[in-house]
Amino acid sequence: MMKEEAELESLVLSLATSIGLDIITAPQKGVRQHGVDIHAVGIDPEDGVQKNFLITIKQGYINRTIWNEGNQGVRSSLDEIIDVYIQTKLSIENKKLPSKIILCCGGELKAEATENWNGYTSKHTNLQFDLWNGSKLSSLIEDHLLDENIFIEDIKKKMRRTLVVLSDFGYDLSHYKEMLNDFLFGDEWKSRTENSLEKKAIKALSMIPVCLGMIHTYSKEVENSKHPLIAAEFTLLRTWDFIQKNNLEKNIKIFSIYNDIFSMYSNFGAEFFNKINPHTQIPDGITIHCRNSITASEVVFEQIGILSSLGLSQALWGIATKDEKNIENAKIISDTLKNVISNNGISGSPCFDEMTTDITLAVILLYINGEAEFIKDWFFNIVQRFSYSYCVLGKGFPIGYDSIETLVEFEKEKNHSKEEMSSTSMLLAMIGYWCAILDDKKLYPELVDFIETKLPHCTVQMWFPRKGIKDQIYKEYASNEFGIAEAPIHLPKSIEELRERLLKFIDFSAKSDSFETVWNDSPPALPLLASRHFRTPVIPFFWLNFVKGFSDEALK
Repeated sequence: MMKEEAELESLVLSLATSIGLDIITAPQKGVRQHGVDIHAVGIDPEDGVQKNFLITIKQGYINRTIWNEGNQGVRSSLDEIIDVYIQTKLSIENKKLPSKIILCCGGELKAEATENWNGYTSKHTNLQFDLWNGSKLSSLIEDHLLDENIFIEDIKKKMRRTLVVLSDFGYDLSHYKEMLNDFLFGDEWKSRTENSLEKKAIKALSMIPVCLGMIHTYSKEVENSKHPLIAAEFTLLRTWDFIQKNNLEKNIKIFSIYNDIFSMYSNFGAEFFNKINPHTQIPDGITIHCRNSITASEVVFEQIGILSSLGLSQALWGIATKDEKNIENAKIISDTLKNVISNNGISGSPCFDEMTTDITLAVILLYINGEAEFIKDWFFNIVQRFSYSYCVLGKGFPIGYDSIETLVEFEKEKNHSKEEMSSTSMLLAMIGYWCAILDDKKLYPELVDFIETKLPHCTVQMWFPRKGIKDQIYKEYASNEFGIAEAPIHLPKSIEELRERLLKFIDFSAKSDSFETVWNDSPPALPLLASRHFRTPVIPFFWLNFVKGFSDEALK
């Protein structure tokens, strides 16, 4: 399982500040804090009295096991606060103030642990206690964080609407996306000087982790782990777009905030992974509730795309920062991705050619984790199913349109011919090029024969990014305006000839003024996340260099 970090700390810090408290100590890694994650001093809004707020933070729900869990248990933390922190760590001035000990958790106190909490607090009558569980946090967020002056009224409304609709698992986060776009790209930014823009940007960006924390807290109440992850993915993309367009890349404070957002994305990803992982280990565990093959295909390839982009972000950030934990996480995700593909037969039958995006992300992750043979088997399965579905069934192959209505018209109502539905394919081009990388001499001739004899009408093509795409790729679908298509592609009979052609193209494109080949000026993996999120095809320059052989240099 992937490990989760305590992203709750960032939310509670912002909440304490918004309430009007002064932070004395904040969470620190590797430093013994005697049970106190956050020490703040200020007026208690409940009684108007100034006091110490001694906050201990625990992830998720608390049951009796977590209450008694050794040095990391709730009881141990509370004991340390009372026996050590209050006695030895408070300043002389703060010792004169009453102290309120707050147990903060992202979930709720289970009934079995509530008895322990009530018994513990009643025994220490000289101290005040409070419980900030998921419900209390939601209330405090509504009362304090959403009243920040930095949010104009329209933005507040959209954030509130987001929180209200999070219980709908089909919600597309449209209100949050509108809110963030308005927040970061409103007209008020245009008239600011460089100095005032940086100050405003630091304050504005510092609120974004708070917004993500709210989405996470509300989603956790309804056990929805997907919404926080997708919200964080969108936030990484739009925030970077804001940073680069305002030339703020070198501002240390801003980059620190951006790293916090990435940490939240990783944490939300860990929660999503840990929830889905058990279902990947059983046959058709991902598609068990799907009513038809089209729905099953959509569900499986969405999961493939999400897991792959999450794994690539862990791998490439880990390589860039030399963080072994991230690299280990990427390997764990890669293994689970293999389970999704192996245990769900529909993974060999994408219903849209557009799903090439998700397949390509998966192949890159699998390849950098040494799974070349697995990729070959998957590609073989996809091509065999494509051939059988097209030649024998006349349906069930990836169509060159991305409209569910068109697919239904074709497969259920017979309104289109199979030739029309297979008129274009990026999937076959991608598989062909990867055959050269993998030296797959078994599949390659079969692929070429299939295209030449059964799909002579099909325009096999590959998309490449052109200069200027960086202004749009982190914002929306960028393929049409900033793309160069290689079409039609006629794969040569010899895989060696294809490999030679690709090597020449790599050299040509690097020298060309048309292609955007350099992507090391953005946070690691971010363009790949943009492809998954906005559905721009995966940039081939992220993987074509592997035709030279796998190496750290090719990976860079």
